[in-house]
Amino acid sequence: MLPDQLTALIYRPFFLVYEIILFILGLIVAIFPVTFHLVTKYKGPEAYEQLFTLMKSLPFGQRLFSSIIASIAPYSAGISPQIEKLTATTIEVSMEDRPWKRNPFKSVHFIAMTNLAEFATGVIAFNMMRYIKVRGIPKKITVTCSKKCRGKVRANCSIEKHMAALKTLKDQVDLDFHVDLLDQKGDVVAVCLVQWNFKSLTKKTTETKS
Repeated sequence: MLPDQLTALIYRPFFLVYEIILFILGLIVAIFPVTFHLVTKYKGPEAYEQLFTLMKSLPFGQRLFSSIIASIAPYSAGISPQIEKLTATTIEVSMEDRPWKRNPFKSVHFIAMTNLAEFATGVIAFNMMRYIKVRGIPKKITVTCSKKCRGKVRANCSIEKHMAALKTLKDQVDLDFHVDLLDQKGDVVAVCLVQWNFKSLTKKTTETKS
């Protein structure tokens, strides 16, 4: 068996070409259904979830949607995250185990899992900001690993408990988004807390008008 370093060196270029091909195929398949959907059923703030539901039903559509969202933050795109579920308050993203994402102990690298967790909170935060007039940015990440992780990794995050505070926000607030990282068996291998700072945009709008 080839060491991970050599395997990554040999196979990663082919994997990148493979991802580009899937992206192009997804774009070809989705261009007309998505355009029709945006023209006839676009509802502003709900667009993220509606677009995800639509594209998930198309061949290669889920991968295309994930790639487009990930491209907003090119660093996160490097782990090839896949958005599995997306609602107004919950998200599940996954990441395949690849040789170039491992550490010397042949398990998924700690930082790669942290990146996945931060990506999950970023998508759900920006999706939420289409509903609520706030602006946010991550300012602190805390991760606790409980065991080695091998195979596909999933990150689950819910911001349901924070919605009331965000809807009534007058100034700014720091909120911890909790992310569970699970291995392919469904066991929690790490817990990540991503602290986001949110500022209300309502106050600014009112001041500008007055």
